[in-house]
Amino acid sequence: MADDLTGLQVVEKITETNKAFKDEVVLKAKTEVEAVKTELSGKIEAQKGEIETYKAKILTLETDMTEVKSIKGRSKFMNKGQAQASLEETVAEQIAVKKEMFLKMAGDNSYMGETMKMDYKVATVTSASLSGQVYGTYLDWRPGMEPTGQIHFRDIPGVRTIQSDTDTVFYPRANIPVGAGSFGRQASEGALKAQVDRGYTMITLTLTPIAGWLAASRQSLRNIPFLQSWLPTSLNEQLMDFEDVTFANTLVAAATGSTAGLTSPTTGINADNFIKLVKNLIASKYRPNAMAVDPSVWANFLTYKASGSGEYTLPIGTVNIGPRGDVYFLGIPVIPVNWLTGGRVIVGDWTKCAIVESEGLTLRTSDSATSQDFQKNLITFLLERVEDLAIFRTEAFTTTVLNAS
Repeated sequence: MADDLTGLQVVEKITETNKAFKDEVVLKAKTEVEAVKTELSGKIEAQKGEIETYKAKILTLETDMTEVKSIKGRSKFMNKGQAQASLEETVAEQIAVKKEMFLKMAGDNSYMGETMKMDYKVATVTSASLSGQVYGTYLDWRPGMEPTGQIHFRDIPGVRTIQSDTDTVFYPRANIPVGAGSFGRQASEGALKAQVDRGYTMITLTLTPIAGWLAASRQSLRNIPFLQSWLPTSLNEQLMDFEDVTFANTLVAAATGSTAGLTSPTTGINADNFIKLVKNLIASKYRPNAMAVDPSVWANFLTYKASGSGEYTLPIGTVNIGPRGDVYFLGIPVIPVNWLTGGRVIVGDWTKCAIVESEGLTLRTSDSATSQDFQKNLITFLLERVEDLAIFRTEAFTTTVLNAS
């Protein structure tokens, strides 16, 4: 039969059919693979673009975080004993870091030809705050350009600084007398021995900020070169001045040490009265280690002459003067301070008080302290310290007025 196929022909027919099917399947698979590759390639390219965008954002965020951490690390001072950069270095660094930004940002383009003297009122620091020649070569900040160098309250021997984790501090103060009863000798074998007790009063101290802020125009930071080193020194000195007066007033108001036996403030010899003040403190079981005095008392003490004698009458052997002019009376430093006036003196055991801080000296800068700072092209500097004075024993300090003049 003609249509009948031999076995070999059948095999060949099947082989051809399989080959055609295989070629069709392979071609179809290749087409699908190419389509998938094309689709994936497009997606990959799109994702590459997104990845590059994300990388740029991440880099920006990392830079911002690094700057924020750097600023935060440098702006904390006296923080639990960690070593920090000085306040002067912090301000100088921050202004230097922002210098290019200051220069690039738009200013008011105003020109100050003849500068006017800064009025004595609270004002924004501008280029006009520099009275005199605006242009030339300037020195950096130097001592003597502003009155500095006085002895501060925290410089008095014995005054400590204690760090606190919170703004509310409690400490006990023993009552006077510290308790009822007293020690005694047992009268006889089997007799009752003396009973004593103790009584204390818990003192609460609330720490609050001593702070002040200053606004300076970006133009002034460019036009007054020494402003970068002047700001930290001047602001810190002013904060310390306020701290001195505040703590001195607190101590004067709290002091209960005895002034018994003093002669008239207008006629008494300071040396005599100093001896009596020291004696009274010793009698109360305290050892005075410093006398802070109005400078006029210090001068009267050293120059006193008995009426009609014409001779200086300091008790022999009671006064020593150190190589730098430091005055010691009975081995106790007599320290003239400008935060005591009107003949005021404080004699005491200064270890019985301490400055308590929950936040050390902190400097912050911002261009958005108020809603208009950014609009006015201003930078605001805030300097503060959260603190107060703890007085452990009020009777360890005696205060009075001597030879007011």
